[in-house]
Amino acid sequence: MELIDTETLAIDSTKLHSYERAKPKKHVDKDNPLTPDWGSKYDSHHNQITWFGWKVHLVSDCKGELPVDFKLLQLMKLIQLRHYL
Repeated sequence: MELIDTETLAIDSTKLHSYERAKPKKHVDKDNPLTPDWGSKYDSHHNQITWFGWKVHLVSDCKGELPVDFKLLQLMKLIQLRHYL
């Protein structure tokens, strides 16, 4: 039984909110990559969306809808976390 079919993959990203209380930008610990940071993006209607947390990039199998790889992005640093099923 093949659960993952890597013939067709999808790549997407989403915001990941932090449970930690939002801090002003000047109080965010930039040296600690596990600390959440402020993120911002524009939606399809050109409205700016901001959040305090991280941005997650996912690669998923289209057939089984299972994650194959992901990266967690802090605003100024990239933490590469690899997870293969």
